Amino acid sequence: MSECICDQKSQVSPAGASGPAGRLPGRGTPVDERLEREVNLLHASICQALADPKRILILYALSKGPRTVTELTEALDVPQPTVSRHLKVLRERRLVSTEREGTSVRYSLADERVIGALDTMRAVLVGSLTQQAKLAQGLS
Repeated sequence: MSECICDQKSQVSPAGASGPAGRLPGRGTPVDERLEREVNLLHASICQALADPKRILILYALSKGPRTVTELTEALDVPQPTVSRHLKVLRERRLVSTEREGTSVRYSLADERVIGALDTMRAVLVGSLTQQAKLAQGLS
């Protein structure tokens, strides 16, 4: 699979975004270049967290409701240390939040919109694969 455009650490606007230099996509007013750099770094950081298939599965599992590490381990059939390691990354990137319940910790999505972003990327992927399939059919 090709590299996600989110993983590229350029200091320019995201691919496909139109807008004058020095402005955030979708904004009509100039912004401080430091702020724009910081936003780009945060964007890249979140995209890096989304670059692992197991973390994507964890996020989709959490979209159904809060879960403990044990519940995620059982639902995803992934070893507990692996789930914990991925949750640590997602927590550091503020994609999941935690709530202590007695001796256990329940994880939940920090912002439900991340699922919409994942769904959008999935739709882009399906469109790309469909287009590739049509091209391959045309060659045969």
